[in-house]
Amino acid sequence: MMKRIITVLLLLCPLSLFAQGGADALPFVRTDFGPSLTGTAGACVASSELGVWGAFRGAAAMAFPGSRQGVAGEFRTSAGNPGFSAAGMAKLMNKIGVGVGVSYLGGEEFGDYRSHDILLSSGFAYSITENLAVGLNARFAKQFLTESISYQGAGIDINVLAKVSYAITATAGLSAVGSSVVSATGTKYSQPANVYAGAEYVIGFDSNKLALDAMAEYYFSGNFGAALGTAFTYEEMVTLRAGYRYATEWCVLPSHFAAGLEGRFHGFSVNVSFAKLPSSNIICVGAGFSF
Repeated sequence: MMKRIITVLLLLCPLSLFAQGGADALPFVRTDFGPSLTGTAGACVASSELGVWGAFRGAAAMAFPGSRQGVAGEFRTSAGNPGFSAAGMAKLMNKIGVGVGVSYLGGEEFGDYRSHDILLSSGFAYSITENLAVGLNARFAKQFLTESISYQGAGIDINVLAKVSYAITATAGLSAVGSSVVSATGTKYSQPANVYAGAEYVIGFDSNKLALDAMAEYYFSGNFGAALGTAFTYEEMVTLRAGYRYATEWCVLPSHFAAGLEGRFHGFSVNVSFAKLPSSNIICVGAGFSF
């Protein structure tokens, strides 16, 4: 089964390379949603605790043993521009995870009009064994630049998540492979297709644990990014996160530092995350319920 998954990833890579013809279009499809990814600057792609936010990226985590179904939402501001996201997931037969997500990201104001981005995403995951899961994300994105100018496109992600040892999980995936976007001048642009890999090492498996995360990604536009992050959980009630992402000049997500704090009580959770980007600061406040 693993050989088949790797074969599919390799077959899709040339398709993305062929479509590439300039700067990436619809870059917001690579937004980090949820407290885990936002709070670690995207480092924790190999975490099995992405939960409902796997509906946007890293769907395989939704079917991994121990994952919990539920709903969550978050409000964010970026350079003072508002946005919100919501996601939900369900588990079937303890081996299948399905999720949906929707996001609105506000942009600059032009008189009475505000540019904005809309993202609709879904996720499907299947647990092949207790130590291996595969996931697929499918999304539709639309960018409204003005009242009369907008661009749209559809895309998919494929990823695998594997428990390598008692303390280590690893992931690999192909992301944002999709339709090209045609500009007003007729130029075709590709979505930010990339391949990525990550690993997580966990110290302590009871109520207190420390997770160390690492991630690297290569965009077919020639850009590269990598991130390191950590998350400390105390008594399964409080998690403190931090991370740093390095990115080349034209990478979709720039180099930045991030941090986050999450509290949980009887299935309910509240969280806040902060990312300091070169041109703006992002603040996310969210809540969720899992069961």
